[in-house]
Amino acid sequence: MSEFLVCQMTIKTKEEVREVLDTLGLPYEEHETPVALNGFQGDVRDQKANIVVRRKHVGGASNDLGFLWNPQTKEYELTISRYDKSKGNAIRQTHAFQKVNRIAKKTRATATVEEGECPQALQGAQQTITISVQL
Repeated sequence: MSEFLVCQMTIKTKEEVREVLDTLGLPYEEHETPVALNGFQGDVRDQKANIVVRRKHVGGASNDLGFLWNPQTKEYELTISRYDKSKGNAIRQTHAFQKVNRIAKKTRATATVEEGECPQALQGAQQTITISVQL
């Protein structure tokens, strides 16, 4: 049985989650009341989420991944299997880039990613992404 990880994100709205998943082309379900996630064998797990990407959309032998609203932090937490970390990295990178672009648009700046990779947050380390902003 694969282990699920809970990743702290800075996603504060349902719209941000939708934007990331739409950009990555991942179909999702939205639920007012959190629903159970499924493991790679279709087994129902204890972990729950309000926004769920079912395993068939994540990859071959993947688990569901989901975003659960945390009322204490007022942010969505990403629940994902350790084995699906590449999808988690893509989600984190896409969200970060979209966030930078929103800030750039508000300040009428231009933001471009010059170099870097997805943060390896699911492994506990982080890498630097260089972003230049022109005012």
